[in-house]
Amino acid sequence: IKPPLDGKEVYEPGEPLRFEMVLVGKCRDLFPYVIVSFNELGGRGIGVGRGRFDLGPVECLDASGTPHVVMRAHNEVVHTPQQEIRLEQAPEWEQDRVRVRFLTPVLLKERGKWAQPTFGALMKRLRDRINALSYFYCGMPLEMDFRVFGKRAEEVRTVHQDMEWVEESRYSKHRGITQKLKGWVGEVVYEGDLQEFWPFLWLGQYVHVGKAAAFGQGWYECGCDS
Repeated sequence: IKPPLDGKEVYEPGEPLRFEMVLVGKCRDLFPYVIVSFNELGGRGIGVGRGRFDLGPVECLDASGTPHVVMRAHNEVVHTPQQEIRLEQAPEWEQDRVRVRFLTPVLLKERGKWAQPTFGALMKRLRDRINALSYFYCGMPLEMDFRVFGKRAEEVRTVHQDMEWVEESRYSKHRGITQKLKGWVGEVVYEGDLQEFWPFLWLGQYVHVGKAAAFGQGWYECGCDS
């Protein structure tokens, strides 16, 4: 689930709350059950005071970002999304620079140590995450030379960086402990031969990268350096 990042915590009656959800591979078939769960949650209420809600229209984005309605507001008919976002659907990229903006803290490990997001570290962790998701949820591991891919990624250099270290706390009610979520946020501009790596960068915007990606860390946007 990808919530809004505006920090808003209070929603008045009638005020919409919009969020995104990413379903990987075979999980797409579970979409109708996800909708049923949210409908039941709306009836029970969430947050302090158990505020109740109705589920509005649900749209599915295709690889170009075009929305397709899969459920209309107050409608019990739910259509399983047919749209997919895959590596090979990445738009063409012909530039030698790319700007990556980390929206939530990113924490990458390089040679056994936590490191700032160099392009090599970023692409190796993206490679591993996308391969794991593809294998476990799509039944298809990536067919590529992992070592050569990582070596070539190390040749792309950082030409601009505006990052800061942040730490946040997350309370786990299930485990009864407070966990630290930490990492780097900000912008980095990379320069080099990006053709091979662009599909991974593009897809990674949806699935995040690095430690605690399942908790929302490692969320980023990428695009032209302009």
